[in-house]
Amino acid sequence: MLHRRRQQGATEQVARLDSLLSVMSRLDDTCVLYRGGEAALATAKEGAIAVEAAGGSGTALGKQRLRQLDRRLLDLNVSPGGKRRPPGRGTLSRCRGTKTERR
Repeated sequence: MLHRRRQQGATEQVARLDSLLSVMSRLDDTCVLYRGGEAALATAKEGAIAVEAAGGSGTALGKQRLRQLDRRLLDLNVSPGGKRRPPGRGTLSRCRGTKTERR
């Protein structure tokens, strides 16, 4: 997706966002699932699909749907993958403070 969006002339930011959205729409993000449950995971996937269906994050409608998705995920207190992690931190490090640490 990243390579294809670049070839299509998308800006680097749009190409990267659309690639993240593509991954979000197809794969289960275990941090989102753990922190927000099935409903949050479905919200993330459906929102990503809605942005893709609107032509991606580079279109006016896609930007609108991306902002809506962002607000919904913030309300659910979940964050999908794609955030930069500090060196030496694992993928699940973003899930600190969850039930796993309280055992």
